[in-house]
Amino acid sequence: MTAPVAEDAGALSDGEVLRPTVCIIGAGAAGLTLGTALAERGIPTLILEAGGERPDRAGQAACRAERSGTPNHSYAYSRFRALGGSTVFWTGQCVELEEADFTGRAPGVPAWPIAKSDLAEGYARAARLLDLPENGAVRARLDPGDALPQGQAALAEVRLTAVGNFADHLLAPGRPAPRILLGAAVTDLTLDAQHRRVEAVTARLPGNRSLRCEPALTVLATGGVENARLLLAANRQMPKGIGNGHDLVGRFFMDHAYMDAGVVSGTAPALARLTIPSLAAQRQAAGGFLALRLRPEGANAAAAFFTEQPDYVLHPRVATDQGQALARLAQIARGERFRDADTWGDLAALARRPDRTAALIALRALTAARGGRRTALRLFAETTPDPESRVHLSAERDALGLPRAAVHWQVPEADKAGPGRLLAEIRQRLAATGTTITGPGIGPGQPWPASLTGGKHHMGTTRMAARPEEGVVDAQARVHGIANLYIAGSSVFPTPGWANPTLTIVALALRLADRIADVLASSEP
Repeated sequence: MTAPVAEDAGALSDGEVLRPTVCIIGAGAAGLTLGTALAERGIPTLILEAGGERPDRAGQAACRAERSGTPNHSYAYSRFRALGGSTVFWTGQCVELEEADFTGRAPGVPAWPIAKSDLAEGYARAARLLDLPENGAVRARLDPGDALPQGQAALAEVRLTAVGNFADHLLAPGRPAPRILLGAAVTDLTLDAQHRRVEAVTARLPGNRSLRCEPALTVLATGGVENARLLLAANRQMPKGIGNGHDLVGRFFMDHAYMDAGVVSGTAPALARLTIPSLAAQRQAAGGFLALRLRPEGANAAAAFFTEQPDYVLHPRVATDQGQALARLAQIARGERFRDADTWGDLAALARRPDRTAALIALRALTAARGGRRTALRLFAETTPDPESRVHLSAERDALGLPRAAVHWQVPEADKAGPGRLLAEIRQRLAATGTTITGPGIGPGQPWPASLTGGKHHMGTTRMAARPEEGVVDAQARVHGIANLYIAGSSVFPTPGWANPTLTIVALALRLADRIADVLASSEP
């Protein structure tokens, strides 16, 4: 079996019925990794992808969701409905979760039903699949040794892959591959009479036509928002939605909290090894970078030094409505997003404060004219799984008639502890070298930095747990109570750690491929 070109589902007949052994919904990092791993085993696999070969305006409009709570990116532009999913635009940062992330780092933070050792092989295979440097290679190149005084912070290795869109990497000519249908938007799952198995998957095709898929086994792999949305919307037979007998689908939504912590003044020798000019340059020079994090027993956060244009990028005005509006309009100009329902609001924000808009444009022009760059500190922190942070269904419907997602994300005051302690620790360590960090503090009673936003890492909404009263899927990623329905991707994470989730997504997808192959071999899907 060799890799076919992804097919346009519009060429299928209305009402056509397909019967693959495995149907995967979503062609992002999780879906493509799983699908190609199954194809390599000779298992007939079909991937249904709602988008096309590249993101387009209609596809991104379908991802739009209501937002409330802590400020976060538009969900239409933190995920991408296209072949490759969010890997169409990603930075290639690959980090393993820590052992403490699996065992429960603090009271009230759940443990995973698997240990990190259960993912050891998956992590190793994921690293090979993404052509990553060996574990420890980046540290060997960049570790500053005794150049920084010792303290409670430790160095963590972030490896950078040159792999961009997973579709380009995994669907190379000559490699086994699943069948992939583009433009096939799944709108419903049908269960058997006992509500114990998925009997059929219904997808809408262009031209108001439909496709019915009747697989032996189904896998949701549409991301942390859409996995929950599909389960909740599939409520014809189960009014609360599939897998939602304990009202857990969509709950415990998590994202990483990203924020700028200030500008570095001084020339600590260690910073030459720790500072990142750009991710592309860093990947070529060292294969990755080193982040500073609190030791595992502490609250989970990490920090990295980037060369920035602080007069603009780190100026407080950039965090205002006008600054964010200009940033989004610049993305449209660069072709990284499309005009959507928010664009008129952005234009209105600029018109509402012409003085601030003019000042931002002048500041940006001045920064470009100066051409100088300084070092800034960026923090990324774990957020606590909270049942009130959740994905639920909106009253508004999309073009296919499905309820849109509504996402509420709240970051509690207690989550300031990790980044606050880490920032204080870094400041203390650098002060001994004559280096200072100018910027706001983080701690109880202090506001979050104005730059706080999510990391575009949507997790936790179908979390993994040994018991259905505690989670949506079991340790094998199978939906509790549904014999042949599995979920792939970061929606199964019980905790987020501070690490970018992609490497763990790939490791879990490879582990799931092994599980599915075993289940199919036993003829008991």
